[in-house]
Amino acid sequence: MTDFDPDRVTEVRTTIDPLGRPATEVTRTVVKSNTAAWWAMGLVGVALIAAVTYVITRQPAAPTNTDAAVAAATTQVHTQDAAQDAQTAAAQAQSAAAQAADRSSPAPAPIAQPATAPAPPVDAAPAQRDQNSSDSSESQAPPQ
Repeated sequence: MTDFDPDRVTEVRTTIDPLGRPATEVTRTVVKSNTAAWWAMGLVGVALIAAVTYVITRQPAAPTNTDAAVAAATTQVHTQDAAQDAQTAAAQAQSAAAQAADRSSPAPAPIAQPATAPAPPVDAAPAQRDQNSSDSSESQAPPQ
């Protein structure tokens, strides 16, 4: 039913003849237009059209994975891998060189130390006394 349809009245007549007597029952139905439902449907339709228009006409966000960004990331990964490989190779070469040096040369003979006269003992007593006196003065409580 639309707003342009007038209110309709439907009338139903039922005749029952159980014992030979005529009986009539009349039912009257009035159908009215529901304008609130039409307004709600109209608002939903307008909102739907606005949402579809927004989705279709909005500018897409700037893509984050451009070709230049992908190429830069790939180059960086290759550079890091090359640096890691170089460090690993250098460590292996150093280890191999140390092992080869250990195998090829005999153990060095101990170097003889020249004989020298022992140094005269230093008198540590004055320094020891100064240190003891400063320690004892710190541990004493100040007079009250």
